[in-house]
Amino acid sequence: MWIDPNDLADVWTVNNREENPGHIESLAESMRQNGYLPEYPIIVFEAANIPIQTDKPYLVACGHHRRKAAIAAEIDLIFAEVHDGTEEEWIEMMSLDNFKFDVASNPGIGLAFTEQERRAACFQLLLLPKYLRKTNVALAGLWKVSEGTVRRWRKQAESSIDEASPDFMEKHNVSPERMVKLKEVIADPYRENEEGDTVAVRQKPKEATPEELAKFWWDIRNSALFDQRSDGSHYLDRNGFQLEIFKAYICERFNIKADGIPHQLSMTQLKKIHNWIHTDDPAVIARCQEIQRETDTLSKAREQCYHLHDEVIRVFSEELSPTPGNTLSPVHISAFKAFKRWSSNGLTASISTSDTAHPQKTRSRPSSRYFPTSMQLLK
Repeated sequence: MWIDPNDLADVWTVNNREENPGHIESLAESMRQNGYLPEYPIIVFEAANIPIQTDKPYLVACGHHRRKAAIAAEIDLIFAEVHDGTEEEWIEMMSLDNFKFDVASNPGIGLAFTEQERRAACFQLLLLPKYLRKTNVALAGLWKVSEGTVRRWRKQAESSIDEASPDFMEKHNVSPERMVKLKEVIADPYRENEEGDTVAVRQKPKEATPEELAKFWWDIRNSALFDQRSDGSHYLDRNGFQLEIFKAYICERFNIKADGIPHQLSMTQLKKIHNWIHTDDPAVIARCQEIQRETDTLSKAREQCYHLHDEVIRVFSEELSPTPGNTLSPVHISAFKAFKRWSSNGLTASISTSDTAHPQKTRSRPSSRYFPTSMQLLK
């Protein structure tokens, strides 16, 4: 029908694109020359059925720039396609216009939509229960974007819906009734796929708090399976390894440092650890016993290294000190000083920085192999 453009209301808070004055002027110039062409009708909705405060009888869904251009060109009547629909249908029509409008086929009135405006349109559609209820795959196919992009937009929309701030509701013109529907959709564990079938949505497991993780780990390490010795250490007696060895296995298995237990582990991983203990997992027991043997071997090697270190220092102090009858050349003195620095710093550091999280790596540090050369030097 032909309608006075002044009887149409623009609601730019719901529209997902910005007004382009240059485009309005070009359309107005075309209308001055050719009048309003009925093959390009403006799509409007009856305002009485939509909760928008306006004194106009119709709300524009598609054709905001054409309406303003007609007023600028002083056109009395424009051709409009009138719909008797709901608020959601009005917003859907407005947003989908971004996806079906073909600039190439309508070069006279077309205005290309930017990527930002397309994103805004998708976000606006996600504020409709009809689209929020669809799966990410279904929406990705409709909007020609990746599933990851839809997932990111959905997360943003659901976060805004959960907060439901008055500013957000006013900015996007979301009525309280629609907000209730949107929250019901979020709480519903079912979605609609691209074929229109109802499918269950895989729910993301609730993340445990640091306090919950710490409590669970405390329960594990203080379980009755670990007996406390008089020196304060904990042993899993029936399998012959310490709690510290078990922690080393955990670090090795999940590739974390010892101080990463438990806060770098998930609740699922802690439950798996708990299950290892109570079910006597053979693979876990075998590896822990192997780590225990490696640790014992390392401890013996460490004691030997300290003993040899002390012996070398004693020889330096008692037998190789420069005396009137024992004069050493500058080269010998320099060599002895270098060896003393190495034995005091390098060897000690090498021993003290052994990584208990990966005890198998200690086999690559046979420190004692340096001593034959040192003993030859002493001779």
